[in-house]
Amino acid sequence: AGAGVADGYWNRPELTAERFVPDPFAPAGGERPDGQPARMYRTGDTARWNAHGLLEFGGRSDGQVKVRGHRVELREVELALGTHDAVGEVAVVVSNPGGADAALVAYVTPANGHACEPPQLLAHLAQRLPGYMAPSAVIQLPELPKTENGKIDRNRLPRRGIAGQGSAPKLAPRTPLEQQLSAWVCELLRIDHAGPFDNFFELGGQSLLATQLVVRMRDELGVEPPLRAVYEDPTIAAWAELILEAQITTTADLPGDLLRQIGEMTDAQAAEFLQSLGKRPSGER
Repeated sequence: AGAGVADGYWNRPELTAERFVPDPFAPAGGERPDGQPARMYRTGDTARWNAHGLLEFGGRSDGQVKVRGHRVELREVELALGTHDAVGEVAVVVSNPGGADAALVAYVTPANGHACEPPQLLAHLAQRLPGYMAPSAVIQLPELPKTENGKIDRNRLPRRGIAGQGSAPKLAPRTPLEQQLSAWVCELLRIDHAGPFDNFFELGGQSLLATQLVVRMRDELGVEPPLRAVYEDPTIAAWAELILEAQITTTADLPGDLLRQIGEMTDAQAAEFLQSLGKRPSGER
């Protein structure tokens, strides 16, 4: 409340009427400096007075959350997921709300015997929502837990880790370049492990972090893969291949069959071979 409250939403009279309400705490006949009635802005946050007379924040009343600096309406993500033919019911929650590693997690049930494949669902969302609204994990359940009133009980959803779901063993990076990329991914996402075939976005990555990763590749390796390529195959193994191919093609004009042979080598073998030809990968100084 107060003189700093805005006039409303631009060209949104219904939303303005819902959010900008009369100020019940203003003095009788209270007006703003411009002569308009005193109003309050309804933020959508919930709070309560505690026993010590202090306000305790209780969360949101409208499903809006803040993830990595972006405000996200959970219902909007749920509706977008629900448009996929393979999806029955959907519930989207925030893992570690308020934390630096907060992330969206989607729980889905299959529709009509379909299998809800996470890569397909994430690709489906990418055509409908901005990248920061994409869940970091999609978990399929046979059914979603319900309250006595038949509503989805979000408190009873299984709280699994986002990265490394399931019991599959962790695959270590296989080459020095993959080890370097893995270290950068772990640093950016604040995680302990990133294997060569782990999906960057399922580990908790998003568009801004992907851009930072590409910049780091450019600055430290001398190669800047197209951001589109990073999205098309968001794995360390694929990025390592892109980098090695760029290093080779920018420093040597080699026949196609020889390039294919080099592509089957490890990073160390390829670098040694190029040096034997008197060439150097562009990332070397």
